[in-house]
Amino acid sequence: MVIRVMYIIELLDTEEGGLELVDPSWCPDEGPPRKKIKSPPVISPTGSSTSLYSGGSSIDWTTTGTTLEMQGTRVTRTQYGFRTLQESSAKMCLKVTGYPLPEITWYKEDQLLKEDDRHTFYADEDGFFAMTVDPVQVEDTGRYTCVATNEYGQASTSAFFRVLKVEKEAAPPAFTTTLKDQECKEGEVVSFECDVEGWPEPELVWLVDDQPLRPSHDFRLEYDGQNAKLEIRDAQPDDSGTYAVKITNEYGVTETKA
Repeated sequence: MVIRVMYIIELLDTEEGGLELVDPSWCPDEGPPRKKIKSPPVISPTGSSTSLYSGGSSIDWTTTGTTLEMQGTRVTRTQYGFRTLQESSAKMCLKVTGYPLPEITWYKEDQLLKEDDRHTFYADEDGFFAMTVDPVQVEDTGRYTCVATNEYGQASTSAFFRVLKVEKEAAPPAFTTTLKDQECKEGEVVSFECDVEGWPEPELVWLVDDQPLRPSHDFRLEYDGQNAKLEIRDAQPDDSGTYAVKITNEYGVTETKA
């Protein structure tokens, strides 16, 4: 006896304006056919990444402002991102949804990364992606970005990663350079900058007239554990005031003003 099976695949317009791919493996007795809606990439934390990648501790993305997780036995979360020690290993992990399944590219400071003796990429059909750096070197310090792309869009996430040669001795926070007074014309760009030291690396807060300053389109804040910078775009008269940086660790607190 010969059994012939015919599959019919249909592409149907959806109310949202995309296309539906009707799965031909459905059975009428099991309800309507399964459908996959074509959609752009969305990046989220892996959640279960500790079960997928051996060793290390998982870092909570909600405290770093990034959906890029980092794991490793020596990886530590910081205010500016993550840090670890030289000669250890680190994994950068994320979960990506979207249909068709997006392609992933990794960058360090806008330079495309490729697999080599120290960089290994991981991907599976469930949308889990990772990059392992082993062993980690001081020159691996920098901002890492992961870009997910399919035909319906693109999404990206990034995090700053610092690599230290050795653990440092405990020290209170201090400024090696301080803020300087600034003047500008309306509509210009003005910047404040200072350098800090101390161990553990100080937590840093910007203040304007003693009130916390939040980042926005016109107020760009940067901090990498050593250098802090505030850039005010399109400065206006009501931006005038006293700006301060306050740094704190378990051994003390200090600030600089301009």
